[in-house]
Amino acid sequence: MRRNWVKLFVDQSLRGTMMIELKPAERWVWIGFLLLCGDSPFEGQISVTETMGYTDAQLAALLQCDEQTIVSAKSAMIEHHKISVDMFGVIKILKWSRYQSEYARQKRYRTERPEKPVFGDKKSGRQGKPAVGTAQGYGERLQVEVTTQGDVADIDREKEKKKIKEKEKKQQKKEKETARQARYFRAKKPESKNHNYDLTDHKTLVAACVEVDYLLTDDDIAEEFENMWSAWRSAVDGAPVGHKIDALNEYRNLRRRVYETVLARAFNGYFDFLAHQRINENFDQRPMYVTTFLRKYRWFTYINYKFQARL
Repeated sequence: MRRNWVKLFVDQSLRGTMMIELKPAERWVWIGFLLLCGDSPFEGQISVTETMGYTDAQLAALLQCDEQTIVSAKSAMIEHHKISVDMFGVIKILKWSRYQSEYARQKRYRTERPEKPVFGDKKSGRQGKPAVGTAQGYGERLQVEVTTQGDVADIDREKEKKKIKEKEKKQQKKEKETARQARYFRAKKPESKNHNYDLTDHKTLVAACVEVDYLLTDDDIAEEFENMWSAWRSAVDGAPVGHKIDALNEYRNLRRRVYETVLARAFNGYFDFLAHQRINENFDQRPMYVTTFLRKYRWFTYINYKFQARL
C-alpha cells in the first residue's frame, strides 16, 4: 500500500539505536529505506515486484548515494535486526507494522468529501445570505448538501458492493479448490484394489504390500507415472513441478514396494493439505516438487489427511 507519509519518531531518531548502530552516511540509507518502503505497493517491503528486489546499484541511484554505502548500510541493518533481505534481494523492514500502523488506522478518515461552503455573514448577523466573496445562495446551499449526502450514500453502496464481490470471490475460490482436488487417477491393475493395510507406520505399510506385482514392466510404471504427473501439474495450476526424469526414477523405485492406490491416497491427502492451508489458514503454500514429495517417505505424512472447510 503506497502512502503519502511515514511515521518518524524524533526521540528515537536523535537519541535511539540508529545513532549508535549506523554511521552518518548509513543513517540516510535507513531513512531512505523507510521512505522507499512507504512508496512501495507491497506492505513492509522494498522491491520491484512482490518477489524481486532492487540491486544495490538501483538503490544507490534511488537514494542518490554511492553503492558501497548501500552495501555497508544493509550489512549493519541486518546485523542489528532492522531489515531482512531474501535471496531475491527483497528487503523487508522488520517491525514495520508495529511502528507504521497509524497510516492504515487513519485511512477511513482520509476519504475525500466536498468541502462544506460558508453561508451567512456572522458579522452582519444576516443568516441565509451569501457571505462576502461567496457566490452561493440558499438554493445552491441546498444543492450542495443534497450532493454531499448523495456522495456519502454512493460510498456506502460501493462498500456494500465490494463486500458482496469479496463474498462471491471467496465462494468461487472455494468451489475452484474443490474442483482442483479432482481425484487422482483410478487404478486399473489387480493389486490396486482395496486392501487392509496399516496406515500408521510406513515400514509396516510397505511390509503389508506383499501382493505388489514385482514383474511390472517399466512401460507399465511409466504409464502410471504419466497419469500422476499430469494430475499433479493440473493441481498445482502452473507452479514449478521439478525434473520429470528424477521424479520418474523415484516413482519407479517406490512403485515396486507399495500399491498404486496407496500413492494415490497420499497424493490426494497432500492436495487436501494445500487446500486447508489456502482456505482455512489463508496461506498460499508453494507445492513441493514431485521428486521431493516421493523421497524419504514424505508422501506418507499426508496419507490420512482429509480436507475440512471451517464453518
